[in-house]
Amino acid sequence: MNAADTAWMLVATALVLLMTPALAFFYGGLVRTKNALNTMMMSFAALGCVAIAWVAVALCIVRGIPVVAAPIGRELRQYRRGPSAETP
Repeated sequence: MNAADTAWMLVATALVLLMTPALAFFYGGLVRTKNALNTMMMSFAALGCVAIAWVAVALCIVRGIPVVAAPIGRELRQYRRGPSAETP
């Protein structure tokens, strides 16, 4: 990846992280006042859970742990090698 690709990935990540509080405020506005804080905190908790799961799956793929990486790893190896003679 070149510098432009890396910069775009950082900008896209920053935009997604800025979107989460906006979504929390939107969801908070849809409920009664007494439930707004709880609804907003659920949005932030979901962001935390997704971040932990993303890192866990990425580490499994990188390290080649077969439980998570096997289905994805087979596909990635196929793309790296190119089509084989057996594939139609």
